[in-house]
Amino acid sequence: MRKNIGNDFALRGFVCYANCGVPLRSSWSTGKTRRYAYYLCQTKSCASYGKSIARDKIEGEIGALIKSLQPTKQLLTLAKAMLETLGNRPYHPAPDSAQTGLRRAHSI
Repeated sequence: MRKNIGNDFALRGFVCYANCGVPLRSSWSTGKTRRYAYYLCQTKSCASYGKSIARDKIEGEIGALIKSLQPTKQLLTLAKAMLETLGNRPYHPAPDSAQTGLRRAHSI
């Protein structure tokens, strides 16, 4: 995924068309009075090639889906058990990597 994607398209690289499984691209289109944000498929072999979805529509629908997700009771029980197990373990901080590297260098 590109590093310079900015904040304009939160789902770029994460959402794929079902037809091809390739992540959607994002772009801006310029109308007469304003710019419009879209996600689109640019895979030429895909049945959805060139089709676009308005950014606000797809991001709104995925946001609503995420808000509707609820963890199961089994998942919460498992998470609680994992945290309790971690909480009962003694804490051993990792050694300072710089100091460890220097000791290894001196021992060579």
